[in-house]
Amino acid sequence: MGTTPFAIVVSSTTPVKSISEWVAFAKARPGQLLYASGGSWGSSHLCIESLNALTGVKMTHVPYAVTGSAFTDLIGGNIHLYCPAVPGLAAYTQSGKVRALGVTYRTPTKLLPGVPPVADSVPGFELYGWYGMNVPLKTPPAIVNKINQELVKALKNPELAERMFVVGAEAVGSTPAEFTAFLNKNTEHWTKVLRASGAKLGQ
Repeated sequence: MGTTPFAIVVSSTTPVKSISEWVAFAKARPGQLLYASGGSWGSSHLCIESLNALTGVKMTHVPYAVTGSAFTDLIGGNIHLYCPAVPGLAAYTQSGKVRALGVTYRTPTKLLPGVPPVADSVPGFELYGWYGMNVPLKTPPAIVNKINQELVKALKNPELAERMFVVGAEAVGSTPAEFTAFLNKNTEHWTKVLRASGAKLGQ
């Protein structure tokens, strides 16, 4: 139905202004830097784990139960990197206290104008927050297709697309086959990231 980007951010006092500068900054300080997440193995955690895996950077994970606390510690210099969802970012970037280094879509997005994709500096990186709709497994295909057609029709309505954009999501409207392929691709990708990180299921 739609997607939401995340962004990799630092405190504005951190002397880096791009992902490539951050990678060099972090590699010069192995094991010294901390990164925040909204909880173990959630999107913000997987975001940085993926960045670590693709760049060889070593950082220590600090999970937070409250997003606001992560931002407070980022601004205060208690942690060094964070990957929040873009809809909750504006108040911090507009205040000038937080700097966005890269957006997690593979392409630029109007939801975070002027911020380049992380993939421009780290090929293969991407992270999409997404919204989809599911039905029980044995739902007849004719009903699945009818629901899909009505959803896609609604998502093509400019008024609905604009309302979604205002709250930080971009309308998509895929077919059942496209959504299934998207989920399979995501499952394969994040399974590899989790295995590389040494994560254990249920922990």
